[in-house]
Amino acid sequence: MNDITYKNFTLRVLTDGLKLLIIDDSNKVLHEIEPPDNSGFYFPVVTEIDGPCVIVCFDQDHKINERTDWRFTVDITTGRIERKCPWV
Repeated sequence: MNDITYKNFTLRVLTDGLKLLIIDDSNKVLHEIEPPDNSGFYFPVVTEIDGPCVIVCFDQDHKINERTDWRFTVDITTGRIERKCPWV
């Protein structure tokens, strides 16, 4: 498992990379998010500009703009993720 804390929430990527959990400070799972098709979650990060994010790795056969690894922003309230930029 990979965990990071952001404000009063924990973002956790499960070991198989097939779920991202958003957990509140009372240890209640608020959202279980699945990765986009043909990809898996790698690890969560927090950036100064975008806040909570998750690195998503796509299969070689499903690259986007010739890239397999992308940073997605995470909306803690809705549980939605959105592709932001390549991960370098």
